Amino acid sequence: MVEIQEPSIDMFRLYVPDIASFVDFKLNPGATVVCNGKIKHTGKSTYLPAFEFLKKTVKPEEVGNIKITMAAPNW
Repeated sequence: MVEIQEPSIDMFRLYVPDIASFVDFKLNPGATVVCNGKIKHTGKSTYLPAFEFLKKTVKPEEVGNIKITMAAPNW
């Protein structure tokens, strides 16, 4: 990932509401982060401890119904 301090508005999708607002008000977005290579999984999940904790709070037969909210990869 690479941080870009003053990104060009051209690198964004204009149908995204936040970006459309920047264009409407003739403003430039703040710093952004873009991927500059292949994204791969390291094999370690930052969500696993939360899931394991949640598993302990439900009946064993309900574990298959557990759902957790996960952030997008850029977070």
